[in-house]
Amino acid sequence: MPDPARSYLQASALMLGLEAGTEKNHGDGFEIDFAENRLCWAVRHHTGLGAGEAFGRWTIGHTATLAFAIDLPRQIRLVIVGCAYGRNSNAPVVIIVGGKKKRFTLSGTIENPSVVTLDMSVPKSTADITIKIPYPEIPKNDSRAVGLALKSLTVIDRGLGG
Repeated sequence: MPDPARSYLQASALMLGLEAGTEKNHGDGFEIDFAENRLCWAVRHHTGLGAGEAFGRWTIGHTATLAFAIDLPRQIRLVIVGCAYGRNSNAPVVIIVGGKKKRFTLSGTIENPSVVTLDMSVPKSTADITIKIPYPEIPKNDSRAVGLALKSLTVIDRGLGG
């Protein structure tokens, strides 16, 4: 019997004329690898993120937004792998999905990142995830105000048994 979540993801990609890339499908969701030059097929566009680097991507400025090509699940689990730069380490970061806000913290390092799992019940349909960075800082020998080093983000539909 085909997995309904995987079928939904594949059907969504086909309907939108998108080609599934190298992202990892999780049956009931998908993983965005921020090191990839082209993000997962489900990401329509993004703002507040730097270019892909060997470890992933930096957030740039106070706000990073991922706009998806499909609506996100209303019962969602987000698994964030990354670390924070400077004063952002262990500082409260806010993530917003469908008007619902949740706080989390990241510590760790690029070599040994933190893993944070957030379960959310989203009150309205949305195709956007927004991350608010408390203290963007400009590192030495850089011109960007960075906050978080994001390695991956996994989006799981908890309504399908996740």
